[in-house]
Amino acid sequence: MTVSKIHTAKTTPTAIASNPEREFMRLLLVEDDSDAIEVTVAQLARTPGVRYEVTVAGNLAEALRQVDLSRVGSTPFDVILLDLNLPDSQGPETFQRLRAHAPATPILIQTGAADQLGAIRAVNQGAQDFVVKASKQSSMVGSIVRLAVERHQLHRRSPSGEPEAMEPVGSDSPGTDSANDASKDPASSIPLLTKSPEQFQALIARYDIFLTVALEDAVHGGASSYAAGLTELAEELGLLNAGPRDVIDLHVHALRARMEKSGATKARAMMNEGRWIALELMGNLVAWYHNQLITARSNPS
Repeated sequence: MTVSKIHTAKTTPTAIASNPEREFMRLLLVEDDSDAIEVTVAQLARTPGVRYEVTVAGNLAEALRQVDLSRVGSTPFDVILLDLNLPDSQGPETFQRLRAHAPATPILIQTGAADQLGAIRAVNQGAQDFVVKASKQSSMVGSIVRLAVERHQLHRRSPSGEPEAMEPVGSDSPGTDSANDASKDPASSIPLLTKSPEQFQALIARYDIFLTVALEDAVHGGASSYAAGLTELAEELGLLNAGPRDVIDLHVHALRARMEKSGATKARAMMNEGRWIALELMGNLVAWYHNQLITARSNPS
């Protein structure tokens, strides 16, 4: 993936890179920290298979204005990456106001390690997922965004092939029950590790096998011998309505269990190889949702 342009309210669009053969997505990054913006754009640029056009808004008012401008120009954003704590709005209310203004656009939360509770609450109210800044998962932000978009598009289609109606955002009040909020939008379902703990443990065991095989392939210099199995695992995750958070949970729990059994040297090697396994699994899950969406569009009932 490459990032093609950055737009801000204060600067002229600046070309970053371009590859017209890759999938194209318009992304609104709502962030007021210049360092975080630079890091996020760089991470997006390293994602394979996608070319992002990034528009940066430094506060909520500017984000709402950019959404309006995109509609006027008939170039709506494909996805929004949102920091909840902005100069003119803080906490879950930031998400609620932006979602009310752009109800059909998938929104992912970008949060600091100390602010995860607010991000989780936003997910319960309809956000696709959240990414913790300056963490290992943040290096996957481009893949997480792409998966969230594909999953959102699939779940917004009814069996007839038409977009589904969305619940009014105004019904999301601070006292709303989280489970009820999540049930309003299939894309904001309860994480697999909470919803199906036994099944999640079985998935960890399967994923651990891929970690072991990947490390052996790396040591012996052999070709990847786990590709077919990883594709099957992605299909199973898709049927379980898994999202980016579930892939990350699966990866982290499997690595944690493996590291408890291994020495420091082997654990570090496992972490290095495991990152590529997680990215490949996420890519396979993106492809599964994309294929399901194509099938839904071509076979309306």
